[in-house]
Amino acid sequence: MTVTEAAAYLQRSPRTLYRWMGVGRLTYCQDGSGRRAIDRDSVIALSQSLPRQPAHHDRELAEIQASLERLEQRLDKQLVLMEALISLIPVESLEALQRKQDIRDRLWSRT
Repeated sequence: MTVTEAAAYLQRSPRTLYRWMGVGRLTYCQDGSGRRAIDRDSVIALSQSLPRQPAHHDRELAEIQASLERLEQRLDKQLVLMEALISLIPVESLEALQRKQDIRDRLWSRT
């Protein structure tokens, strides 16, 4: 396997693989131009002993979910503030009461 292929398979950086080759964790051979080919069996054996790292899309998904949670918290705070502001609207007539209720309905229909 090439270093790039092995790195993708092991979900590690090529730099890590070069370090592992240097300490003997991976078996490899080198051609005349200096390129390394890593023994597939040593990659598979090593992969079974490594803790699984989340794939790139797993990390992206976790970041998106964290952002969504932060946005939901901000929205909750804003809704509480809007409700407090609505409660401050003076009610001098039935029409004003109806306007106040319309504002509340529009606010909560967006959530």
